[in-house]
Amino acid sequence: MFVSVEPKKASVAEAKETLAAANEKKAQVDALVADLNAKLQVLLDQFNIVMKEKNDAMAAAEKCERKMNLA
Repeated sequence: MFVSVEPKKASVAEAKETLAAANEKKAQVDALVADLNAKLQVLLDQFNIVMKEKNDAMAAAEKCERKMNLA
């Protein structure tokens, strides 16, 4: 009985080590993803601000052009 249990214990220990390493790698990747998502959000916020400014400027230009056409 000892002969069949000991290899299984070794396999379980090896699997636990593999799992721990995989969990550590996953934590690192999750941290990287969170960092990249935060950076992406900053860029999206900046993009939205710039696009609003562009749209406001285009609307003002169209308004001025309509006034000029009426004059």
